[in-house]
Amino acid sequence: MIKKVKITLTLFILIISFLPAQQKRSQIIKWEEIREAFEAYYKSPSAANADNILAALPREFDNKTANLDLWGDTLEYIWQGETFGVLKNQILKGDRLAIRISFRTLIISDGAFAESICDLIGKSIRPNPEGYLEEAMAFRKYAPQMDFAVLDTVLPEFYGLPEEDPKGFEEFNKEAQERIWSLETVNRSDLNELRDKCISRLIQEIR
Repeated sequence: MIKKVKITLTLFILIISFLPAQQKRSQIIKWEEIREAFEAYYKSPSAANADNILAALPREFDNKTANLDLWGDTLEYIWQGETFGVLKNQILKGDRLAIRISFRTLIISDGAFAESICDLIGKSIRPNPEGYLEEAMAFRKYAPQMDFAVLDTVLPEFYGLPEEDPKGFEEFNKEAQERIWSLETVNRSDLNELRDKCISRLIQEIR
């Protein structure tokens, strides 16, 4: 099962490419504005700077009409720069706005970056399981075209099959169990269905 964990993510750009015509709105994505917003957040991860990122990120993304150079440069800046480290630190604190930013960044992510973002989002489960579920629920409504990726965010980082990396495989299972226990602490009627789906996904991947 684990070998299949990330397959969905590697295909999501293709799925976005074939969105129904009515969902493909002509839009101008201000990549420089997105990059500047992330740069400001890197320097000071305040609520105001987080809001600026959320305002700059598009609600939908069609890679067929994107400026590939600007798109690639922006992802590289976010992914490989200090910004990603700052975002990770906020996620590990369970910061709600950092979780929201990470979900929204999935919209413009490619396959490899999407895997890293999903791994990052999942790290918020243990420090803030209720916040994770609330933001996951909100993202499903905000970007229904990305709903297929939400459950991938619940999974720990992929280490490899047991025969490839026994220690890493054990770490995967241990982290998955810790996330199950964290999610089980949430008991809210509006979140329980999604909570149960997340727990079920984790149970399926523990081997």
